[in-house]
Amino acid sequence: MDKVVSSENSAPRQEDWAGVSEMQREMLGFMATRLRKDSDALREMVAHHDLNHAFSIHSRWLAETVHDYLAESEKMVSMMTGPASKFMLAATGEKDEPATAKQTVA
Repeated sequence: MDKVVSSENSAPRQEDWAGVSEMQREMLGFMATRLRKDSDALREMVAHHDLNHAFSIHSRWLAETVHDYLAESEKMVSMMTGPASKFMLAATGEKDEPATAKQTVA
């Protein structure tokens, strides 16, 4: 596999950073959205004096949070198996070969 890191000065090229930048934008966007949703849910819970209603809001918030994190995890895994993975592998010095486990036949 060709190394992503430039051999001239061992510094990553500008185009090598594209995948990493995309991942960072995605993570920051996700974090901003989650913080907004968390803040909205907390504000809504505090506004109600009925404990049952507050629990209902919390339950909805928790389900939505789990859903959002699972969806974001899928996006990040997808990004890490794409162009960003080449940069990450080069940066860590790892090979771009899938690890295979030896299987024993009984």
